[in-house]
Formats: sequence, C-alpha cells, structure tokens
Amino acid sequence: MKRVVLLLLMFLAVVWQAAAINLCDYRMPETNIADARLSFHYRYFHDPARPGAGMNDGRLAFTMSQLYDAPLLGFQLSASGDFVLRDFSLRGMDTQAGGRLQRYLAADEPFFAF
Repeated sequence: MKRVVLLLLMFLAVVWQAAAINLCDYRMPETNIADARLSFHYRYFHDPARPGAGMNDGRLAFTMSQLYDAPLLGFQLSASGDFVLRDFSLRGMDTQAGGRLQRYLAADEPFFAF
C-alpha cells in the first residue's frame, strides 16, 4: 500500500511539473559552458655511473572547449595540444583546433543556418 501511495505521489509531482509550463511559452535559455584542462609530466633520472644527463623527458598537454548557445547565435570551440620534451628542449608537438558557428534566423522559429 505504501508503494502505491508513493508511486501516485511521484506521478502527481511529475504531472504537476509538466503542467507548470506550456510548450508554447517555452523560451530558449542562454547556455555558456567552458572547460579547460592542463597536465604536465616530467621525469629526470641521473645515474652517476654513466656520463651525461641520464633520463630526462616530459610531456605537457592541454585541452580546452567552450559551448555558447543563445536564441540567435551559437558556437562551439575546441583545442588541444601535446608537447614532448627531451633533454630540456622541445622534441615534438601535436595541436588541434576546431569550431562551429550557428546562426538562427529567428529567435523562436525552427529556422537556422550553419
């Protein structure tokens, strides 16, 4: 009996929330989400029995993304990079970037262009 009452209350709560806003009255919100990450790894090992610096390498990596969406304009940007270090100098790198732009022709109409 308790389970039936609980399910009925949950159903009424969902129906009440769904009835709180009419679909025709919905307006698109403005969304702005950003994320950035940076990582660094460095390894140094010196063996006194061997000449030279020994083991000396590292890596620096980053990623970044941003998403913005509003009723008339939206864009998405992303970038990433990876830098390889060896013997205190840059030995290699790999970078990528991309983006997308959206322009909506009317704020509350289903027309848009890429």
